[in-house]
Amino acid sequence: MVDFDGQAPFNQNTPIVGPIVTRLAAQTIAMNPTEHLGYVSPPPSQFNNDPIAVRRAVYDFEAWAAIIINPNATSMLYSAINIGNASYDPMGAMQLVYQDARDDTNWYVLSCAAFSS
Repeated sequence: MVDFDGQAPFNQNTPIVGPIVTRLAAQTIAMNPTEHLGYVSPPPSQFNNDPIAVRRAVYDFEAWAAIIINPNATSMLYSAINIGNASYDPMGAMQLVYQDARDDTNWYVLSCAAFSS
């Protein structure tokens, strides 16, 4: 999981979306540390502050999957609330990237463990 929320130029607000999602993922893993393939949350600087570099890392088989919290997640949420933007789609706050060619049963176990709590 890589949290780009609050990165320039979208750093007008204190980020809330990224830190909350990151904390929830860590808590989920901590509840049952034996039922996951591995979890890390490297800083965006490890990817030159570029979300596309995270995608590339997954596509190059450097990771099984990645959750990318987009740089503007909190700013877009605040903007939608402040102007009453009914077309705001919260699905744009994050990206889930994974390689489908790997063993799908591992992904199934990971996703079931994450969402069964």
